[in-house]
Amino acid sequence: MPPEPAKDLVTRVSSRLSNRSFLIAFLFVLVFNTLTLAYFHNRFWWPPDEGVYAHTAERMLNGEILNKDVEEIHTGYIHFIHVAAFAAFGTKLLSLRYPLMAAAFLQSCFVFLIIAKRDVFIAAVAAGTATAFGAIQYLNPQPSWYCVLFVTLIAFFFTYFPQEKWTIFVVGLLVGFVFLFRQITGVFVAMGVVTYLLTRKNEHSLIRDTWLARSLLGVMLVGTVLYVLSATNTSGLILFGIWPIVLLVQAIFYAGTNNRRVLEICAQLAVGFVAASIPILLYHVAHGSLRTFVDDTILRAMAIQQLPYLKLPKYMDQQAIALADVMAFRSFPEVVNGIFWFSLPLIGLVIGGLTLTSLAKHRSATEVGAAPILAIFYALVAVFQQIPIYLFYTLPILVAGLFWLSLQWRRRSILALASVAILFSATAIYYDAGQPITRLLIGIIRGQRVALVPATSLDRVGLWVEPDSLKTYQEVIGVIQANSQPNETIFVLPYNPELYFLANRKNPFRFWNTAVGIRPGQEEQHVFDILKSTPPRVVVIVPGDRNNTPASRRIIEYVHENYTPLKTVGSFEIYRSL
Repeated sequence: MPPEPAKDLVTRVSSRLSNRSFLIAFLFVLVFNTLTLAYFHNRFWWPPDEGVYAHTAERMLNGEILNKDVEEIHTGYIHFIHVAAFAAFGTKLLSLRYPLMAAAFLQSCFVFLIIAKRDVFIAAVAAGTATAFGAIQYLNPQPSWYCVLFVTLIAFFFTYFPQEKWTIFVVGLLVGFVFLFRQITGVFVAMGVVTYLLTRKNEHSLIRDTWLARSLLGVMLVGTVLYVLSATNTSGLILFGIWPIVLLVQAIFYAGTNNRRVLEICAQLAVGFVAASIPILLYHVAHGSLRTFVDDTILRAMAIQQLPYLKLPKYMDQQAIALADVMAFRSFPEVVNGIFWFSLPLIGLVIGGLTLTSLAKHRSATEVGAAPILAIFYALVAVFQQIPIYLFYTLPILVAGLFWLSLQWRRRSILALASVAILFSATAIYYDAGQPITRLLIGIIRGQRVALVPATSLDRVGLWVEPDSLKTYQEVIGVIQANSQPNETIFVLPYNPELYFLANRKNPFRFWNTAVGIRPGQEEQHVFDILKSTPPRVVVIVPGDRNNTPASRRIIEYVHENYTPLKTVGSFEIYRSL
C-alpha cells in the first residue's frame, strides 16, 4: 500500500489527536517507556566501555581538544552530548544515562508513529518491543543507540513526508548525524537510503536513462560484498550479510530513476550531509585538530576492525547452545531463554526474505516501505562482532521493519506475531535488561539473574551494579588513590579507561587503548620516553586482556622491571613508581 499523499502537517497531527484509539495506544507507549526506562536507567555497567566516554568527556570538559589532546576513533558528536550531560548533571556515570534514555524514548515513539499509520494496536506492540530490545539491554552510552534513533527518524520522514521537497535534505542531514556518531553505521544507512530512493518508483524509464542509478547501485553492491566477506563468517553471512547484497542486485534491475533525478537526489543528500558536518569541521579547524581527526577516525578506526577477537564469536554457535538447553529441558528459565536466544538472530533472515519477496512482487520500494529496506542495511551492524550486544543494537529498527511488513498479512498472522513479540519482550526485560555481561555467554543464554547493589562507595558512579564488580573496583580505586595525588598521573594498560575517571586521576597520554593508540615506532617510543622522564605515579595492568599487543607487552615488561608491585586485585596488577 503506497503512502497517502502528503498533507498539511497541522491537519495531519490534528486528525491523529482526534482519534481516540490512537490517543489510547500512544498513551500506553508513553507510560510504558517512562516506567521501563526510569526503572532501568541506573542499572548495569560495563566499566571499560563506559569509561571511554566518561574519560573523554571529562577531559573535554576540562578544556582538552578532541582528536588533538584526546584520541577518539568515532567521529565525535556523541562526546559533545556527554560533555553537555556532565555540565548539566555532574561528572558521574549516571549523568551519561539521561540523554541515552531520551534517545531510547524517542526511538520507540517514532516506531509507534510509523506503524500507527496503518494499525495503532500493532504500533503499540512494536514500540514496546523496540524499548524492550533496545538500550536497556546494554545500558552503555554507545553511539549505536543514537544511530538507531536517527535511522528510525529517516523511516518516519519517508513514511509521512515522502513527496515533500525538503524530505531528502532532512534525510541527508540525518545520514550525516549517523555517520558523525559511528562511521560504518552511517555508510550502511546511506546505502539503505540511496537504494530506497532509486527504487521507490517503478517509472519504466529507458535503460539508457537509468545507467547512473544502476551504476551507483552496482558500486554499493561491490562495496557491500567486500565488507561482508572481510567482516564476517558463514553465520553472519546467512543471518544478516546476504540480504543487502541480494536487495542491491534486485535494485539494479528495478531501478527506474532517470539520470537527472539521480543527480538531484545525490545533491540534496550531500547538502544535508554537509550541513550535519559543518559544526564538527569548524570545531577541528578552529582548534587545529583536523589532521589528527582524519587520522583517528579513518586510519585508527580501520585498524580496530582487524582485532582478531572481533571475528571469533558466531551467532550460530550461540543458537546451538540455546537449542541444546531447550532439548535438555532442565528448567523453565533455560527452556524459555533457549527458545528466545535461538529465535532472536533469525529476525534478520525473516525480514530479509520478506523484504526481497515484497520487492520482487511490487518492484517498487514505496510499496515495500522504508523501514524494512533501511533495516536490512542497518542489520550489517550485527556482523561487526557476533555477540548479543551487537544484535541488540539492530533490533529496534528490525522490529519496526518486521511489523511494517506484517501489516500485509492476514489479521490472525499479525496477531500471532504481536503475541510472540509480547512474550519475547517480557523475556528480554525480566532476564536480560540491566543484567551484567559478566554472566558470560552461557549465563546470558540460560537467563541467569544477578542481584544488583548501589555503588555508593564510588563517588563518580551513581549506578546499581553487580556486587563482585563493585568490590573489585572499590579496592582498585582505593589502592590508586592511596598511592597517588589528584595532580599526579596514572597509566592503565591495555584498556581500562574507567580507572582514570573513577579514581579522578590524569592520563599522561592522548590514547585510552594501547591496541589502537600505540603504533610501532615513534608512538611506542613516545610512551617509553614519558615512562622514563615523567613516570606516572601508578600503573595498572591487565596482563590477560585481549587488547594486549606486542607493543603493550613490551611496556608491561618495562613496568615489571622499573615499578614496585603494590597489589593484585582480580585481573588488575597495580604498580607504583620507584
